[in-house]
Formats: sequence, structure tokens, C-alpha cells
Amino acid sequence: MSEQPTIWLAYEWPTTLERVEAAMENTALALEQALPLDELPADLSGCHMLVIDQTLRPSPATLRIYSICEANPETLVVVMVKPPRTLVNEELLRAGAFAVVEDASTLSTDLLQAAAAARRLQSIQEKHRQMSANLAHQDKIAAIGVLAAGVSHEVNNPCAAVLSNVASLREDLEDIMRKPRAQRLQALDAFAPEAIEALTDCIGASHRIADIVTTLNLFSRKDEHPEVVSVNVNDEVQTVLRLLGREVKYQAAFEVDLAPTLPAVVGPRNSVAQVLTNLVVNALHATSGMPKHERRIWIRTLCDADYVVLEVGDNGPGISPEMAPRVFDPFFTTKPHGEGTGLGLAITRQLVQQMDGEILLHSAPGEGATFNVFFERPRASMSSEAAVACVPPSSERLRVLVIDDDPYFPAALARALGRQFELKTARSAADARALLAKDTAFDVLLADVIMPDTDGVNFFLWLSRQHPQLRTRVMFMTGGITSRALSEALDATNRPCLAKPINHQELAALIRALAREEKALQKEMPPVGHRTMG
Repeated sequence: MSEQPTIWLAYEWPTTLERVEAAMENTALALEQALPLDELPADLSGCHMLVIDQTLRPSPATLRIYSICEANPETLVVVMVKPPRTLVNEELLRAGAFAVVEDASTLSTDLLQAAAAARRLQSIQEKHRQMSANLAHQDKIAAIGVLAAGVSHEVNNPCAAVLSNVASLREDLEDIMRKPRAQRLQALDAFAPEAIEALTDCIGASHRIADIVTTLNLFSRKDEHPEVVSVNVNDEVQTVLRLLGREVKYQAAFEVDLAPTLPAVVGPRNSVAQVLTNLVVNALHATSGMPKHERRIWIRTLCDADYVVLEVGDNGPGISPEMAPRVFDPFFTTKPHGEGTGLGLAITRQLVQQMDGEILLHSAPGEGATFNVFFERPRASMSSEAAVACVPPSSERLRVLVIDDDPYFPAALARALGRQFELKTARSAADARALLAKDTAFDVLLADVIMPDTDGVNFFLWLSRQHPQLRTRVMFMTGGITSRALSEALDATNRPCLAKPINHQELAALIRALAREEKALQKEMPPVGHRTMG
């Protein structure tokens, strides 16, 4: 059952407040806010039911109620009038009031009935929001399904480059090691430039794979409370083009014209990427009946003093004037039955409006279709996240415990950081617990979030109970978290979490920074037996 609705009162006379509070005394209702009518804000967000003390003449009252209801469609407006209400009942209901109640002995009962309706409406609105979020997420996944072939192509290419380079390097090194000892140094010296070039290509290809995986993780994540961030539309276009891949690009000729400089806009993370993907997929569908060599899709960005504009167009059959007003309606589609949900453009408009933007369609039969998305330029730019300061290397050899079940990552980390730190590895939380039972002298513990026997959060909770002095030395790392509950639990630990793949230099700097913070914290702690006087 829904919680009690939030009830506001807007009164003309202070004595009205006393009468309403008295009417609510024997009910479960309570006023969240009461204020004079002339101080009522235009935006009633968070108010489920507004009670208005209205003694104006019918015409001014009707205009006021109409204005309030028009601006706040999710708020039930209950008008309280002097008896008999039949004199103004019809006019006020026509203006949008949910109910008209008399300031009389029946006020308690009337308010209870209105509150019950407000509670029911509150429940319906919440279910509608959840359904909209689920539909948006499903449509997002459907879009990824359309792009799957292109994504696999984009991942397979750099993966093939990495495997080919590494296999060649291994063969060449094996050949060199089979030579007589006196010839190895000369052979290695000749081989080094080629090896460095091949390894550089491997690193670049691996970064490319990591970028694609990161983009897919962000794009497919269902976020009920999205974080509002600063977004560069040009960057989002490049992200989507990476997702599209060559396989999808072969379906039509893509023309991309991006403004050289574009101010950032503000909105939920990855919303612009989803908007663009939906529009591109829609354009692909629109041109699918044409010969491939004739299909053309363009993406353009531009801006003026007020807006950043994203334009996606195609040279498909276009949309008739009768159909154009309905393209953003939920479940409306011109595709054959079973080939479309009719949600793509409806969700696209919803995402744009959540960013206080607008989307417009320009189309005519035989002239293709162009969608223009307008994002307002923020008046004050959002501050960018502060960069992590580099911590200078220390001559001290820190001890680090790496807890990760992956068969390759800990060994790679040991090769990369073994000269700077003393690294110990544990393949599971159970192995780490056994190791810590014998040795707790670690400066930093680097724990994977998802492991076969437990997750990193539960390991952290165990560590907090058994070895509380180590809890502030923990850093997490993860290849991706799909569980919202685990993500929230991870946030609650208040420990840093690194996303794989991890830059070795940044990791080394973070290890040193964490060790320094820990030592500074230990110096500030009072010795055992000391009691700070308050």
C-alpha cells in the first residue's frame, strides 16, 4: 500500500488553517506544508494533494484553479468553499479541480475521500514511472541487439591483432633463446625495435577493446536514479559510432559533420548516446527497403547562443503529414506486426525532455526524415572532476596483497609492479583469509569485487571484524558490476574502486597515496590507553 500522500494547504485566511488542522485531528492525515495562497509556488513538485481555500468570485477562482492544474498535472487539487458548493462546483471541476468540498461539518470525511484518491493516484504514478523505466531499458537492450554484429566486429578486429602480435613475439623469442648464448644478445638487440612496435600495437588494440566494453556496460546499465553529469555531444556521437561498427555502417552511407567546438550539456549519463542510437536505428529501418548504394544517413552537430543541436537524418521514404504527429506516441509504429514495439521514438523524446530538451521532426513523403534534438546550453558550466594527483615514488618497498580469482591478471600485475612493490596474491577470499591468519603486515589490500566464493564487500566486512586495522587499507577493483544491490553495498564501504583494465602507473600512484594516508591516520590516532578529554 502506498504511503500517505503529501498534502499542502493554501489558505486565504489564517483561521482556515486552524479549521483544516482540526478536521484532520481524528484522521491519519497531516499537512506537510501550509502557506498563504499568494505565496503558493508555481511548481508543486512533491505535493500529491493541494487543498485550496477559495473565496474568490467564480471567474477569478476558475482561472486560478485552471492555471494550477495545468502546471501541475500530477497533483490533485481540492477546492474548499463556503456552502453551498453547488454555486461554484461545476465551474471549478471544469477548470480541473479534482473535488470541491465544503468548509463545514463534513470536511473531515471529504478530505479523507480525496486523500484516498490521491494515494491511489500516487501508486499509479509510481507504477507508471517503473514501467516507463523498464520499457526504456528494454528498448535500450533491443537497440544493442540490432548493433551486436557491429560490436562483435569491432571487438574481434583488435582481439585478432593482439593474439597475432603476441603469438609472433613468442615464436621470435623462442627462436632467439634457441641460439647459442653468445648470439642471443645481438639477436635480442636486433629484435627489440620490432618487439616494442608490436607491443605498442597490442596496448592500443587492448585499449580499443576496453573502450567498447566500457561503453556497452554504461549503455546497457539500468539506472533508476541516474547521475546528472556534463556531457559533450560530439563525444557521445563518437561513442555510438564505435558501437555501430563496420557491419552496421555497411548498411548505409554515413555522413558525419561535427561542430569543431561544442559546449557541454547537462543530463543523465549516457542519455545522449541512447537518444542517438535510437535515432540511427530508426533511420536504418527507414532506409532498409532501398538499394544499399542509395541509402544515406547523416549525423550533424551545431550550436548557437542558446542550444546545442544534434541532427540525425535519412533519405528514406519519409513520413506523411497524417502520420508525423503520431511518431512519438508510445506503441505507434509503421513497421509490420512483430518487427517493432513502437517505443523507440517515444522513449527518445522522453529522454530528451528529461534533459529539458526538445526533439522536432521534419519530413515529407519521398523526402526522407530529419530529427533535430535541441539541448539547452547550461548557464554555468559544471565543474570537472579533479584529477588524481600524482604521488612521487617512495624508496620504501610497500607490501600489497592482491585478491583476484582471474588466472592471468594477478600474474600480469606482478610483472608490471613487482619491481616497485612486494606483491602477494590470493586466488580467492578463502585463500586471503588463510594468508592473513599468518601475516597481516600489508600496506594495501587490492580486492576484486566479484569472486567465486564470496564478493569483495563480504570480504571487507569480514576484514572489518577480524582485522579492523586493515579496513582502511582496502582498494577494490572490478571488471563490471551488474547488481544494483552490490553496487550500493560497495558504495557504503566508502573505499576506492578501480575499473579494469587498470593503468599501472595510476595504480602505483594510488597505492602510494593510500599508504601515505594510512600512515598519516595512524600518527593522528591516540596511543592505546589514552582518552581524549571532551
